[in-house]
This record gives sequence, C-alpha cells and structure tokens, in this order.
Amino acid sequence: MFQSKSQLETEVRQHIRQVRAFSLIEAYQGHYTKSQLLEKLEQYGYQEQIHAWRTMAVFTLALDFTEDSAYAKKDLNLLLFAAQNIIEELLDPQSRFTPVIMDQTIVTLIGSPEEGPDSFRQAVYAWTEKLQHEIHQCLKVHVSIGLSLPFQSIAKLPIAYREGMEALKYRMKLGTGVIIQYENLNSGKHVLNVNYPTHKESKLLDAIKLAETEKAKEVNARLFNSLFSQELSPQEYQIPLTRLLNNLLVMMQEAGIALHQIRPAGSGSLFEEMLGLHTKAEIEDWFWTTVIQPMIRIFNNRQNAQYQNISEKIIDLIHHEYDTDLTLEACAARLHYNANYISSIFRKETGYSFSEYLTMYRFKMAKEWLRNTEMPVKEIAAKLRYNNSQNFIRSFRKVEGMTPGQYREAESAHSPGNIRKSM
Repeated sequence: MFQSKSQLETEVRQHIRQVRAFSLIEAYQGHYTKSQLLEKLEQYGYQEQIHAWRTMAVFTLALDFTEDSAYAKKDLNLLLFAAQNIIEELLDPQSRFTPVIMDQTIVTLIGSPEEGPDSFRQAVYAWTEKLQHEIHQCLKVHVSIGLSLPFQSIAKLPIAYREGMEALKYRMKLGTGVIIQYENLNSGKHVLNVNYPTHKESKLLDAIKLAETEKAKEVNARLFNSLFSQELSPQEYQIPLTRLLNNLLVMMQEAGIALHQIRPAGSGSLFEEMLGLHTKAEIEDWFWTTVIQPMIRIFNNRQNAQYQNISEKIIDLIHHEYDTDLTLEACAARLHYNANYISSIFRKETGYSFSEYLTMYRFKMAKEWLRNTEMPVKEIAAKLRYNNSQNFIRSFRKVEGMTPGQYREAESAHSPGNIRKSM
C-alpha cells in the first residue's frame, strides 16, 4: 500500500511538472490574457516571485554544434535536458521560473527585486556567463544566449520571449558561444541596403556548370564572406540567401536537373531548411553540401559525353569552314552556347585553343596544297583568309622553319608523286 502511494505521488509530481511546463510554453507564446496569465502562474506556484520581482527579463539558450563538438545533432534532446538541469541547479529558484524547452531552445524568465536597470543588467549578464561556462565545462558544448530587454510587467512576457529569440538569431552574424542582448541590436538601422555580390554569384554558377569543384568552393567562400560582411539583421540576411538559393535552383532547372536528383523525394522544402539554420558556418556548409556539391557531381557526370559532343561539332565546323572568316563567337552562336564556355570545353578536350586549332588545320591544308597542286602561294594565302601573302609566308616560316616555296621544293624532291597525310 505504501509502495502504491509512493508511486502515485511520483506520477502526480511528474504530471504537474509537465502541465506546468506546458502552461509556461503557452504563456511565452502569448496564448493567455493578462488575467489568465496571472491565474496560471499563481496556480503553479509563481505567486511569490511575481509579487517580489520589480525587474524581469527572458533569456533563451541554444546549444551550438561545431566541427570539434563531441556530440552529433541526434544527441540534442539529451543535451538540452542536461542543460535544463544545470540551469535549475545553478540559479536560485527565487530568481527564475522553471526553464522549459521550446523549439530546441531553453527558455527561462529571471527576475529581481532590484528596480535599477543597470544593476539588473549586470546581474543577469553575470548569471548567463556563469551558465555558459558551467554548461561548457560539464557537457563540452558551446552555448549561445539571447537576452530580452528588461521589463516590469509580467504581461510583457510574450514580447520578451520574442526579443530573446530574435537576439539568439544573431549567431548567424556573430558565431557560436555568444551572449547577445536585444538592446544592442539594430541600433537605429531600419533601412535595408543589401549589396548583393552578383559578380561572385555569376562566377560560382559558371564553376558549377563546368564542374570545377575547387574553383566553386573558393568562389562560394568569397561570396559568403561578402554577404556576411554587411551589417544586416537576421531577417535581412534571409533576402540575399533566398535569392542565392533561388538562382541556383533556376540554373538547375534550366539545365534539366530535377530536384530529386540532388535531394531525396519527401525531404521537405529547401527554403524552410535553409531558414532554420543559425550561423554563417552552418549556412555556408549547407549550401555547399546540400545544393552546390550535388549539382557539380551531376554536371561532372554529363561532361564527358557533352564535352566530346561540343568539341566534335566545333572540329567539324573548322574542317568544313576553315576557308571562311570563322570565329569562336560564330561557332558559339550556331551551337547555342556561351563563347567562354565552349572555349574552356574545347581546350580541355583537345589541348588547344580554338584559334590554335584553326591555324593548325589551315596549315595542314596549306601543306597539302603545296605538295599536291601547283596553286600559287598568293592564292593559298587568300583561301586561308590571310590579308596578304607576306603575312602567310611569315606565319608559315615561323611554324615550319621554312617558307611555303621551300616546303614545296623539299616535298617535291623527297616524295615525288606521294601524297602524305598529316593531322
């Protein structure tokens, strides 16, 4: 009987704790009127603190996962529970509400009988520094804390919660292991002035298309350094980040790449996932591993067949139109590609630039005519689009070490009647 009573009391305490936590979450989220809020807080034993406190603030605490963390994100819930217990042990119950976990963040209301805002701020900052240090010592994880503005009326609890969460978002700019006070943010800055790095984005898109992994990684890092060097709020940073993701997806769609090729079906929205990230390092790494690197792999897989096809088409144009004013730009227009793009491809596939290959092929034809016909040098020069025969003679001598006339004589002497093939 005594054992049953003890078990029942334990279950009741656990139930009350859960209901109290749920009510606090509802309070922070602004689901109660002022009278309902006071009634709920008194019902769960906070009456003494409410009447004693003259100044209050909300702090929001998040665990930061870095490359040197001993834990993975799958351990987050366990770590949050441990951090919650540390807060309860370190902070006097008369100076705080019970910490609750909301959206992977620990939220706590702290208060003091002190009315002076400066002394309260100092005390709060000292508490949060101590918490940050102890949690790191015990759990070996970095901690970031967001602090609301001080307030006097408990009715402002939902506003203070939003301020604490807003302050915490500045990890995106400031990095991990920071304490951020809301009052220090957005100091009079209301005008959005985003200097979007269009040139760097263009270079990144080109590197992705060409499957140049190292170049893409380097340009990606410079692009993010440009973005985060600007003094913007977390909401303002969402604008250029969303723009970058959108432009990457547009390029992917134009290239005929389906979303499921870089991301398993049913994985959710890329935009929502991106907006849920907190730090520059996280965001930059997410863009690279989730979007850019998978796209590079797809473009790389396409390249062998695509590059060979493009190069063969250019070579075919040269072989059939070497005696016209053929240019790289003309080839690009006819093949519906950017000139710089096909220039890079052609060099990769053949080892020569377009102009080098065209010149080589024209010289090949010139040597064939010199060996097998009586065509005058002047006429050969004209057929190969030289402005005058002297330019052709100089170019020929530079490559072959002799003039066209000397070449014809040598070939006639060494191989009479024999048609040699070259290239």
